[in-house]
Amino acid sequence: SLAHRQVGEARDDWAAYSAELQGRAAARMRVELTDLGRQLQEAARRALAAPRERERAFAAVGANIGGAGERGIVLYQGATPFAWAGTIRVPTDTLTAPLGLSVTPFYTTVYAVASAGGRRAVAVALLHAEAPADRLAAPLDALVARAVGVRGFTAVRDTSAVRRGAPELAELPLSGGGVLLVRVEATSPQEALLRLIERVRVRGGILLVVVLAAFLAAMWRARRSLLFRFASLAVPLACVAIVPLNELSNVSRFFDPALYFAPLGGPYTGSLAALGITGAVLLLGLLALLRSPFVTRSRVAAAAAVLVVAGLGPFLLRDLARGVQPPATGVSPTLWLAWETALFLAAGALVLAGASAGRAALGGRRGLSSWVAPAIAGVAAVVGTMSWSAPGRWPGWYPVLWVAAIAALTLTRRSSRFVAAASVLAALGASTLVWGATSRKRVDLAARDVEGLRAPDDYALALLNRFAHELESGAPPRTAAELLSRYVASDLAAAQYPVAMATWDSAGIERARFETGRFVPSGAAVRQVVAEARSTRSPVLRPALGELGVALVLAVPAADGVATSVLVLPRTRLVADDPYATLLGADPGTTGEAPYNLSLTGADSMSLSDAGRYVWRRLGNELHGDWLVRTSRGLSRAHAEVELRPISALVQRGLLVVLFNLGIVALLWVLSALADGGYARWIGVHARRWSRSYRLRLTIVLFAFFVLPAVAFAIWSYNELRRDDRHSQELLVRESLRTIAEGGGIDALAAQQPRAGAPLLRYDRGALAATSDTLYDAVAPFGRFLPPPVFLTLALSDEVTASDVTRVGSTSVLLGYRALTDTTGQRVVLAAPATSAEESLDQRRRDLNVLVLFLTALGALAALGLSGVAARELARP
Repeated sequence: SLAHRQVGEARDDWAAYSAELQGRAAARMRVELTDLGRQLQEAARRALAAPRERERAFAAVGANIGGAGERGIVLYQGATPFAWAGTIRVPTDTLTAPLGLSVTPFYTTVYAVASAGGRRAVAVALLHAEAPADRLAAPLDALVARAVGVRGFTAVRDTSAVRRGAPELAELPLSGGGVLLVRVEATSPQEALLRLIERVRVRGGILLVVVLAAFLAAMWRARRSLLFRFASLAVPLACVAIVPLNELSNVSRFFDPALYFAPLGGPYTGSLAALGITGAVLLLGLLALLRSPFVTRSRVAAAAAVLVVAGLGPFLLRDLARGVQPPATGVSPTLWLAWETALFLAAGALVLAGASAGRAALGGRRGLSSWVAPAIAGVAAVVGTMSWSAPGRWPGWYPVLWVAAIAALTLTRRSSRFVAAASVLAALGASTLVWGATSRKRVDLAARDVEGLRAPDDYALALLNRFAHELESGAPPRTAAELLSRYVASDLAAAQYPVAMATWDSAGIERARFETGRFVPSGAAVRQVVAEARSTRSPVLRPALGELGVALVLAVPAADGVATSVLVLPRTRLVADDPYATLLGADPGTTGEAPYNLSLTGADSMSLSDAGRYVWRRLGNELHGDWLVRTSRGLSRAHAEVELRPISALVQRGLLVVLFNLGIVALLWVLSALADGGYARWIGVHARRWSRSYRLRLTIVLFAFFVLPAVAFAIWSYNELRRDDRHSQELLVRESLRTIAEGGGIDALAAQQPRAGAPLLRYDRGALAATSDTLYDAVAPFGRFLPPPVFLTLALSDEVTASDVTRVGSTSVLLGYRALTDTTGQRVVLAAPATSAEESLDQRRRDLNVLVLFLTALGALAALGLSGVAARELARP
């Protein structure tokens, strides 16, 4: 294939491959730059013809926006912005050249200016964005780099130091004899090969799935024997063992062994995907066995198989569940369901194997009713949540309940509900095991968190040593924007430690600061290390006891007396995530429900002799743990809480999970029947009778009568939840802005930010004029102009407040706006982003969503059963 050929070319002759790739990227960029300059100049000229009526002018300017990447247009009437559209991240009031380049700490922008009749139109296009702003913006060079397959492009600052016409350069002539030079970033052989190999792996994986599906469809035709079909299943199992699925962890986290790994089954339990594929293949084979007339003749062997499955099955599944590894950032519903589904497929194959042996041992139609085993499993699941004890274990007698459930299933007589009964048992068992495994691992995460407060982190120490050399090798950062740039380029950012960086002048006064979380820095310890570094004129790195335990402090002096300090705290949930960090390009942080809650309180109630011990206990639906930790304030008590959830909430989620698992089994059953033609024959036989069945039509009508209102209610409830969420956010941000406006602090936004609890932005005549933090001015996550609908509402309609949802990177942010008059009598607009609701409110909202789904599913099941009963009664003559 083309991808394999590219890998071979890169390995055999890297120089030629790299030159060809860079030449192709530069040629593509030359075309884009030529088109960009022409399009911007045309857009600026067309914007001058916008109507004099302001609302129509906004519409006319917006109609001129077009082209790849982020673009925007501002139309000035004199020196005042009159209309604008698109996304603009750099100041435009001073741009005058017909075609020029604007460079800020984070953005490189190409612009074109046209003037006529007292009007000036500025059309801009974002060419390049530096990290972390590249996560928020869509620059042109990133789009071209992604399309061609290179690392990226760099705008050349010093054009006199490069040779014009080089094959790796693209240029755009600017006004005044200037030129924009863009160089293709050199890609290392290792990076290029990794990118190509990953592309080959993805395409090869897709092709392998298609080929295996076609192979199984061909091997499972009606003429094939059962033994032949079983032999064909060895092919996908061999692929799981041979193909290194873990190497696809960059494509999907389901291939990542950091989230699931159980050594029990080797490559078959090396990841979620491996376990799920293995379980699905085995379950498919067992479903085919159940559909066949095959019956073993040896009842002794069948009875022995029953004893093995019933006795060892729960312990085997327990060992598989131990491979669950919850991340410290939290478990999302998707990840939890993936764990449960993979374990369910394995459990389903196991219990069906035992049940098949049990049916052979019983013979005929003797045995228990099909509801007995699921009933025992349901009782076992409920008892499991109630008998779970701290720090994370079940009582010794608890596995007996599951042994009894599996034994009851193996003794269940043959009926049409047999597979459903086995699936319900497997689903309940898998859900209980995943719940127990995640609860136990969350306790371990909390204990590991507290242990990190007691001693310096060796990995953080190594990263700080490396960062010290990086800070020494370059000019010292002097602004918050430069601190942010140096931080995101370091390995500390990837490690996601809580960090506070600051710049200190020669007099020992802090001039700029940047923090990645909400915590109180150890000011005295940092000042002491900075003073020592300045006196020794060399970097100083040492641990310091802070309010949150042991931290690491680094100070790097510069020749002119300026020093840079870096405070690194342990990765702990004691440091609250900054809810606005994503506005500066940071990772979202927590991806699901918090695995545990941690707090520090006084240690008066605990003796000093208990400092090396910890105690876990269960109180209601929570596990509580306590430790003693030394901090700068003395001995403190670290208190951890692990939420287990009420039994009612677990039952609701359990029913939904069971229904989801039943759908998976039904899909596998249909696939098995389709492969051998049985399903098509069955449909053909019954289709004619169904078309004339009064009972079936009545059942469908009654079922729809029950279900459709329930679905409509669920949709209405979800929309109401979303509206209530937005209304509460609007109310909070509106009250914050009202407090700031009434306090008269709009001229000193930095001092007002703690009162508002959010970043503040001030707009004059629609343009961004000031921010409470200089980083929001440099990064401009919302652009530099008010959204046109908001401006028209506040400026032309004389409204006082407004709100708008803005897309920032991969997230949507609600902004509140308030119009007011400043001290000079000028009408300005104050804005602030809203945070999402508190974690407790989010939890209640999720619970309500689950409750609505639970009631809908319960109503659908009841409607299906009752409609069948009603149809039978009404169909009688």
